Amino acid sequence: MSDSAHVGSALPQSPPPCVVIAGMHRSGTSALGAALEALGLWAGDDHDLLEANAGNPRGYWEPRELVELDDRILSCWQASWCNPRWRHRPRKASDLPPALRAAMEDYGLRWRKRGKAWLWKDPRLSLTLPYWASAVEITLLIVAVRDPREVAASLATRDGIKPQVGLVMWEAYARALLEHMRHLPHLVVDYEQLLGAPLATLSDVANGLCGHIEGFGGDPELAAHRIAPELRHQVAGTGSGPPLSPAQAELYRRLREADLEGQKSDPDEERERLIEACLELTERQLLLERQSSRWQSVQLELDGLERRKAVRLMRWYDAQRQRLRGGRS
Repeated sequence: MSDSAHVGSALPQSPPPCVVIAGMHRSGTSALGAALEALGLWAGDDHDLLEANAGNPRGYWEPRELVELDDRILSCWQASWCNPRWRHRPRKASDLPPALRAAMEDYGLRWRKRGKAWLWKDPRLSLTLPYWASAVEITLLIVAVRDPREVAASLATRDGIKPQVGLVMWEAYARALLEHMRHLPHLVVDYEQLLGAPLATLSDVANGLCGHIEGFGGDPELAAHRIAPELRHQVAGTGSGPPLSPAQAELYRRLREADLEGQKSDPDEERERLIEACLELTERQLLLERQSSRWQSVQLELDGLERRKAVRLMRWYDAQRQRLRGGRS
């Protein structure tokens, strides 16, 4: 956030509405974030948001500082976005380090001082949402849901994560989301419907926002133009990825239908340990690949530096030779 956010601005009498988008990575949270910003929710200043890249060419709509704080929260139980370690999480926000809690409260305060309905979007919020309760009052949780087979295929393409691992990673996020939905007003947005019928889907979203934000009047047609179906590269049932287990299929159904009372499919202790071991290995592999990529970048920079030094040396040598020749004539 910019410094101007907290210069001489008093808190409004009632906090402005806070809408949160959560969902597993590669579930359409960015497309949804772009649409909700077009509907009129403030997602942050452009320079505060993560930059677009090959993984999301139209942008992430994620405040950089929010992502950093969410990573710090996850690190409190040695977790990360790709290794949630969900059963090891602290049970309440007061278990987090005081310095981190203070940073979270300061961050929430800066957003509230802007005095307008705002949007927070970060897939990590699927895991960290309960710990923000003391810093912000969440008006509405919007959950982006996509077929987990497509999520796994997308993770495989972007990060090289094996589809079987992507599915168990999706499980952890889905279980966490169902738990949060029991305690917060929520709205579920299906990725298939968002891309297939954006105007109808976003009209429903706008109506849901009207029910929670007084005077809200976004334009769904304008928001629908933000949806880009051509960026969808994985479609369930068309690839060779692994099928869903019965427990995963039931979990997907419950999340898609917001069925908070349906049959639970919690894994047994042995399966939970195997999942944790699998995700820990995946996290280490991604870290090694990232370090290797960084080393290659450094090596290329060093090679370029050496080439530039060699060019400068040759130019200096040529200049000296020309000077000597000029002195002899």
